[in-house]
Amino acid sequence: MIVLLPAVSPSAAQPTRPSAITAAAESTRIADPYHDHWLARDKAAHFALSCAIIGFGYHLGHTENGNSKAAARNTAVSISLSLGVAKELWDSTKQGNHFSFKDLAADIAGTVFGALLFTRH
Repeated sequence: MIVLLPAVSPSAAQPTRPSAITAAAESTRIADPYHDHWLARDKAAHFALSCAIIGFGYHLGHTENGNSKAAARNTAVSISLSLGVAKELWDSTKQGNHFSFKDLAADIAGTVFGALLFTRH
């Protein structure tokens, strides 16, 4: 008489552990309860507005007020970054919202891009 037993590997007897990808996705979901994605429409708005503030501020400072190029650029950069930080601080006071370092990173990127785009002659 032959008895057939199902083959059981040692790993099948132990509970399965989540893969590294699953664990990373889970930790991201837990760490980011606001679903603040890097490539969200909100980030594009932060980038574009910061860039526009640099262009407008530089034009106003240099062309309209006669400040030096460096002074106009530095003032425009200061205004753009200050408004970005102020916006995030304001967001942190609202119920259900938070201070977003990703929004701030988009503000900084827009400021740098605007400074390179608008203040070079």
